[in-house]
Amino acid sequence: LLYWNLTRADNYKIKHLPGSYLTDLATVQDTIFITDPAPDYYSVAEIYDGMEGLRSLTINPALQGVGCYVSNFLADLINDEGKLTLQLSTGIGISKVKLQKLIGNTWITIDSSDVGSSLDFTWNDPAIFGGTNYYRVEIGLGNRKVYSRVESLFFFNSKEVILYPNPVPSGSPLRIATADTEELLIEFFDGIGRKVLTYGPVETIEQIPTAKLRSGIFFYRISRNGRKIGSGRLVVQ
Repeated sequence: LLYWNLTRADNYKIKHLPGSYLTDLATVQDTIFITDPAPDYYSVAEIYDGMEGLRSLTINPALQGVGCYVSNFLADLINDEGKLTLQLSTGIGISKVKLQKLIGNTWITIDSSDVGSSLDFTWNDPAIFGGTNYYRVEIGLGNRKVYSRVESLFFFNSKEVILYPNPVPSGSPLRIATADTEELLIEFFDGIGRKVLTYGPVETIEQIPTAKLRSGIFFYRISRNGRKIGSGRLVVQ
């Protein structure tokens, strides 16, 4: 799919690069040209009174990614629900768009919409969880699929403290978040009760290094001013 801004040109000449030199391919009046498949390089030149004017840069549509289709994709938190909004640049060639959410290590489709005349889509996610929620949009282009950039939103649920991601890959940072600005302390213990890591004081959102935590199951205890306010299990992969 090629598209460009409307100018005062009478027509537009599509050129492609089958070899070493640009060659005329088609002349159109519209500002959209569909190529299927598109393994080639293309350029568009303005035509005035039969004379060729300004010519665009030469590009390969197959290398342009999702930017040709998505104008905007946003994730917002409204009334303790996720609100996802998608604006397409064009609906040509698109059959369906799917909203996907990262659950564990897998992208799961949680909603979908057929693409008709509208280029604007809105979905709600009432099943957001404490911590960071990640979303993307899958765009169906016949037998091909492309994906939007990943958007995220952070949610504090009823828990006072959130520890995420859990499981956490070994060596990756573990994040701890609290809505309370008062400092807290977190301690980690192995399966036989030995303390292997102490981190604190923690304020709002911080990253905890996990280099000292080998793969396995650990137990943690969170305290504030010497008072235990939470505990749980952490899986290090």
